[in-house]
Amino acid sequence: MSARDNTESPVLGAQVAEVVQGSAASEAGIQVGDVITSVDGAAVTSSESLVALVRNARVGQELTLTVQRGGAEESVAVTLGSAEG
Repeated sequence: MSARDNTESPVLGAQVAEVVQGSAASEAGIQVGDVITSVDGAAVTSSESLVALVRNARVGQELTLTVQRGGAEESVAVTLGSAEG
């Protein structure tokens, strides 16, 4: 998954730019255009803050992402995989 700073709406967060098929994000149902606003309750204010929050977690750890999609807020559980595959 890749994300960029959200500049397309007034919602503060990181907008999903790409979801790799078969990735943890894909398996969790994350979609291109989703705006991730928090990770386990910690605010996501930019794509950099999203990266920092995810890097602090362990492989195999489940995180709860709060996302804005189509004007609605959803909670999505994601189990982190290894960047190596």
